[in-house]
Amino acid sequence: PVKEAIADEYVKQISKELAQETFSSLQRLPDTRSRLLAALNNAYGWVKFNPEITRIVLAYRFKYIYRAGEEPEKTGTQQVLAEILRAGQQAGEIKPDISVELMATYLDMLRGVMAWEWVNDTESFELSDRIAHLVDMVLYGISTSKESR
Repeated sequence: PVKEAIADEYVKQISKELAQETFSSLQRLPDTRSRLLAALNNAYGWVKFNPEITRIVLAYRFKYIYRAGEEPEKTGTQQVLAEILRAGQQAGEIKPDISVELMATYLDMLRGVMAWEWVNDTESFELSDRIAHLVDMVLYGISTSKESR
């Protein structure tokens, strides 16, 4: 676990650097969906070029960090997601009765599972398409019923 923890810290640092670069450009985008897509596609640009270290880090996080009752340190991407979701709430695009931190945590866990699937079989799906599905599922749900929206 020591090597994996070092790799995790390395990836967190890169994530924070990417987040700082990304955040200012997101403000120019028109809505929550476009901001989430841009942030996640930017973060996964690094993942695409580093699938092996991503696999090591995700295995470590799933095994040691994502435990019930423990609060893991936020990555840069998680912080950007929270800011995007907060701005979406303030703009009236996202329900105000759901905690931004809770939404960001769940979105981050879903993206971790998606990344895990991809790094274990990089030919199985196009990452940018799956990111769009994930964002739409989070923002709009999975129901076709208008009453559920």
